[in-house]
Amino acid sequence: MIKTALIFAAGRGERLMPYTKDTPKPMLMVGNEPLLAFHIQNLKACGIEHIIINHAYLGYKIRQYFGNGQSFGLHIEYLPEPPGALETGGTLAFLKECLHPKHEVLLTINADIYTDYQANPNFELSPNAHAHLVLIPTQKDLPPGNFGLDPQTHQIHVHSKDLIFSGIGFYQLAALQDLPKGRYSIRNWLFTQAQAGQLTGEIYQGLWQDIGTPSAWQKTKLLLAQR
Repeated sequence: MIKTALIFAAGRGERLMPYTKDTPKPMLMVGNEPLLAFHIQNLKACGIEHIIINHAYLGYKIRQYFGNGQSFGLHIEYLPEPPGALETGGTLAFLKECLHPKHEVLLTINADIYTDYQANPNFELSPNAHAHLVLIPTQKDLPPGNFGLDPQTHQIHVHSKDLIFSGIGFYQLAALQDLPKGRYSIRNWLFTQAQAGQLTGEIYQGLWQDIGTPSAWQKTKLLLAQR
C-alpha cells in the first residue's frame, strides 16, 4: 500500500502577487481553510500516513501552521529547499535518499491545484512502468497539452498532445535512483519515460482547478462557494 506522499509546495507564487507577498502560495485560502490543509485532509482520507512537504518561500509559516501533523492524524515532515530552489526534478533526486527502500511507490501532488481526485492506496504500477500520471483534458484557459494516452495499454505517449499533466503522479523510487542532483524540472525525465514506453496514465474528468493566477484562484473560490 502507498503510505507516503510528497506535496510540492516550494513555489514562490510570483504570478499571484500581491496576495503571496506575505503568504506562501499553498497557504492561500480556499473556502475556510488554506489550500495545503485541503490536500493534507484529502491524502489522509486516501490512507496516506506520512506526508513530506517541500517548501522554500516563507516556508516557516507552513511549518508553524501544520507542525508535525498530529492534529491531522498523520505524520508530516519537511524538506526545505536551498536558495534558488530545486524544482520538481531536483526535489525527487534529493528525496530518494531520504526514503526507506520499503517505500516502493511515492505519490506526489502539486500544492497549487485544487481537485477532488482520490488516490487509490492499493495502486500498483504496471511491471514496466517507472511512473504513472493523472492527466486531464486540455482546457482553453490552460497551456497546450503535452501528452497523449493509449486507451488500451494506458501508456502515455507524445504523438498527440491533447492531455495535460494534472500535477498528480505515482513514481517508482527505484527508477529515480539515477536522477542527478541539481535544479531542474522532472518534465524532461517524464518525456524520456514516455518515449521508452515506461510511463502510464489515467484521465481524470472530475474537479480540477489550477491556482497559479489570481483569476484561477478567484474562480476556484467561486466554484466552492456554489457547491
